[in-house]
Amino acid sequence: MVLVNGAIVAIGSVITIDIEEGKTVSLLKERIQKMKSRTIECEPDDLRLFLAKTESGAWLPSTAIKLRSGDTTPEVYELLKNEEINPTNVVGDLFGSAPTEMTIRALVEVPTTFVSNKRARLEEFEDVPRIDTKDATYVTLPGRLLEVCGFSSNDDMMLYCRPRVHELWRFLTDEVVGLKSRGVIVGPLVP
Repeated sequence: MVLVNGAIVAIGSVITIDIEEGKTVSLLKERIQKMKSRTIECEPDDLRLFLAKTESGAWLPSTAIKLRSGDTTPEVYELLKNEEINPTNVVGDLFGSAPTEMTIRALVEVPTTFVSNKRARLEEFEDVPRIDTKDATYVTLPGRLLEVCGFSSNDDMMLYCRPRVHELWRFLTDEVVGLKSRGVIVGPLVP
């Protein structure tokens, strides 16, 4: 048996899977998807696995708090540029001799369209300023919010709000976020 510690990139989860050495990476993907089925809603084949080995040959430390909180460090981004592990590779050949304590041996990348929103993410971004529209014609999005949302600019961004934006914003805050439900806005925004 091989113990594989894996970090699910951008979700903030570290998993440990005990799998037979002769099993393939494809079967490892199935075990990962099954173990995290409430968080990962895609087929196992859609998961992408990467070795969590740095250029120096060292495995990523499991103490990397940023991985466990869902942050993706520059070091992890570099590892995700490497070649994806072939699903037909044998688990024992990849991870058999690797140390098991205090290391991450695999990075699991989930397609963003298949990441479940079943757990609240608000507590992770407490230091992000709130947006107050107050029926304004222009709204400024703080640079910190843009950074958390993945935009490369840390500068504030001013947006023009069409008249119906406030109605839609109230729907999102009151009916979707307020009631912890899922909301969908469909169709063109016609004044």
